[in-house]
Amino acid sequence: MQGISSDEKVGMCASKMLFMKEPGLINSTGICISRSGACWDRGMFEQDKGQHDSCTDVFGPCAGAAIYRKNMLEEIGLFDEDFCAYMEDVDLAFRGRLAGWKCLYVPNAVVYHFHGGTSGYFSDYTVYHGNRNIIWNAFKNFPKQFLITSLPWIICRNFAVIPYYILKGQGSAILRSKIDAIKGMKKILLKRSPCLVDKEEITKYIYSWADIRSPSHNKIKYYK
Repeated sequence: MQGISSDEKVGMCASKMLFMKEPGLINSTGICISRSGACWDRGMFEQDKGQHDSCTDVFGPCAGAAIYRKNMLEEIGLFDEDFCAYMEDVDLAFRGRLAGWKCLYVPNAVVYHFHGGTSGYFSDYTVYHGNRNIIWNAFKNFPKQFLITSLPWIICRNFAVIPYYILKGQGSAILRSKIDAIKGMKKILLKRSPCLVDKEEITKYIYSWADIRSPSHNKIKYYK
């Protein structure tokens, strides 16, 4: 038995999402988390050659095509409307994990996704909401001690992207995202959820750049 029915503590499942326009190319096989608070889709832009065809534990699902257990949502709540768009699925997965729920990747659930079909891939809208919510994600969900030790990654990442987007002509969007993230910080901090599991059950999924660059990255427990 696979998926949500395999274990009563599985609160969410990720599907194999392929790009609608390039169906041999992977869009997502679950969510990965950076120590900066940013996230990315596991396997994104890889050719689908069966390398992600095993049912496995992942941090959380991309909400473009996911299933959530009703009991989990009744316990932790729904998507945070303050996030509005982008990273709201990461926040929901974090709250589930902090409460002790699990997530499985189910490769037989195949979905074709029109990536960026609603708001565009690198529009000002996505730049603003994505970069604002990256900050909120870390401060709302990282376990307290881990948040403190992750501040160098969070600060460096958020300063480093500013000149990048300015050079792309999106300076207004990126600067507004950081300013509004700070303005909304008090409200976000008041919504922090307690970590009801050993913090290692959360932090083992969160990687620094050195982890990602390591040759053993694809062999660590997260992918097993």
